[in-house]
Amino acid sequence: MLDIMRRQASSWIIKIIFSVIILSFIVFFGYTTFTNRYSRYNSLGQSQIAMVDGYPISRQKYEVLYQGSIQQFEKQVQGSDADKSIPESFKNLLKKNILDQLIMKESNEHFAKKLGLQVSDQALADEIAHNPNLAEDGHFNVSDYQNRFLPFYERKYGEDFEAALRKDMLNDQLNLLGNSLFAPWQAWLDADLQSHKTQKSGPQSGDVKSATTSSLLNLWADSFREKLKIDVIPSQ
Repeated sequence: MLDIMRRQASSWIIKIIFSVIILSFIVFFGYTTFTNRYSRYNSLGQSQIAMVDGYPISRQKYEVLYQGSIQQFEKQVQGSDADKSIPESFKNLLKKNILDQLIMKESNEHFAKKLGLQVSDQALADEIAHNPNLAEDGHFNVSDYQNRFLPFYERKYGEDFEAALRKDMLNDQLNLLGNSLFAPWQAWLDADLQSHKTQKSGPQSGDVKSATTSSLLNLWADSFREKLKIDVIPSQ
């Protein structure tokens, strides 16, 4: 299988798939590894896949995201000459990637709250009411949302929709904060990165991509994250 994938490495399908996986690591502050500190959680082991400072991450959501990614991969390779079977190493990489992203999102929420960021109930209500995916024929129906969508979401993902949405909004606020705080120093960040790259690799190292305007905030987030208690719970 690996030989086949090597031979197909030039195909645009394989390139896109692997590019998405690599990009997803970069998007979340470039943080690629977590220390797996396994603990015993009795009944939690069935419903949670990880705990971040005592806050659970739904195992159901992890499984839904993983299965959705596998199905998407299978759709992408249909019609190509690649073997339809997916190598176990690829599955393991995908699992780790998804889990790392879920843990990252949870830890980012803790960091955002530490900085004093918050999502008001009114802001949350406005986001829900203006979500086109929750509006049938362009009209938001409160009764359908409360009696149909919320129970459906919780059954599928094993978590509360509004809590998950608030977490997403806090992550967005954190990214906006980084951009607004450090945008004036963008030129300095680029020059410093170029200087560091040149010193490390020499003047012939090639072009250096622009540093993100939230680079400094990311360093603080990394430092904060290292102090959190993160437990990955093995399935039982």
